Amino acid sequence: MEDVKSKKKLILILALLFLFCALILIGIGIYFNYLSKPTKIVEKTIVETSTYLKPYFFVKEDNLLSGSFTIDSDIKTTISSEYREKLSANDPESKTLTQMFKNLSNSETTLHIAKDLDNKKLHLNINNKVNKANLDYSLLVTNATEYYKVGNITEGYINSGTNNYFESLVNDTTSEENYEYLYDFITSRIGTYIEEEDITKYPATTTVLDKDVKVNKLSIKLTNDLLNNYKDKLYNDLKNDTKAKNIIESYNDEFFKKKQKNIKFFTKDEGLTVNIYTSTILSKVVKIEFEYSNNTDKEIISYEKGNNDNSIITIRKNDKMLYTLRITTKDKELQIKIQDSKDTNIGTISYSNDSSGIKFNADINNDTDKYLASYQVKKSNQKKTSCDRKDTLTFKYIKDKTTRIDLKVEATSKITTKVDIKENIDNAVLEKKLTDETKDKIDNYLVNYLNEISK
Repeated sequence: MEDVKSKKKLILILALLFLFCALILIGIGIYFNYLSKPTKIVEKTIVETSTYLKPYFFVKEDNLLSGSFTIDSDIKTTISSEYREKLSANDPESKTLTQMFKNLSNSETTLHIAKDLDNKKLHLNINNKVNKANLDYSLLVTNATEYYKVGNITEGYINSGTNNYFESLVNDTTSEENYEYLYDFITSRIGTYIEEEDITKYPATTTVLDKDVKVNKLSIKLTNDLLNNYKDKLYNDLKNDTKAKNIIESYNDEFFKKKQKNIKFFTKDEGLTVNIYTSTILSKVVKIEFEYSNNTDKEIISYEKGNNDNSIITIRKNDKMLYTLRITTKDKELQIKIQDSKDTNIGTISYSNDSSGIKFNADINNDTDKYLASYQVKKSNQKKTSCDRKDTLTFKYIKDKTTRIDLKVEATSKITTKVDIKENIDNAVLEKKLTDETKDKIDNYLVNYLNEISK
């Protein structure tokens, strides 16, 4: 009798254990089936891709610029063109550009930016002087109102209406944090708009990191109707999110008052398809493609994620390989090696960002064209309330061994947390009360300046 009872208990325990395991397996199956749904794969891909790209869109703001600050910069621009100089003797356009380049290289530019968070004031002024030409523009935000001044066209500032810039900086948030909020909000929403019927799924074989692999291919053919549908949904989500709405309206208070209109993203001969390739097991994304077509021409940009922070971008046209970008990321450094269709190295791109500054370099060279670009930020005399900073931007384009453009911009700046904005708006005039003559002078101000430095 005891043995019978023991056997029944054992059978019951085994049955319950079997049921428990079955429930776990069913749960796992439902979970992975949920994750393998095309819409969920697309949504996850968008979020993960945007997260990966985010550090390169948002360079961490300097601590001194997170609150109230003043920046005073002296900017020196040097620009020339060997190509235009050779043509200037017989080509009026080249002669004009050559003279403009010479004048700009001899000009002096100052930039002043001051932001007072406590008093909700912002002041910006840029001034460039060369010979008799003078470009001078000021912007002021105070008392939730925007003012501007162009040269000496008007005696005082011009009142252009409401500006809610500071109203968007709630709870001590910075502009950078607002931009990041919008970025995260938008990228998290876009994937949710995609419906099952928007996606085509089928098994395929593709190349990933130079190896042929069997995958599941998910394709979304983007059309004008589909993109306008997504656009309208995003517009409504932004409008219904209080923080997103406040941020956008601080830059454009008319944004949500305008009636939404359909946008023509493509002509009848154009098309864009997004392809997402996933592993047959666990539905892990291994490759993303953007396939653009125009009549019979087709261009494909592919991104393949590897291991150990390695990835590849390939660019093809009409099934012919044009370029391969081999990307390596480590800590805060990004290295890109560029190869042509013959696997010949034709250039490199590097980027790094740390507490001492930013470095970006690009050197791309094929048979006829050579591009050299760099951007560097160096900080010195760093203190709790101030620092010196030097930004240097260079760009050179050489074609057929002749320099088409050679540009260098150096900005030497003093940054401090002290701020004192004392702009006078007593004589400010409403923009709508400006005479037609004054409006024409403002509209032609930049053109007249460019004409002056071309002489």
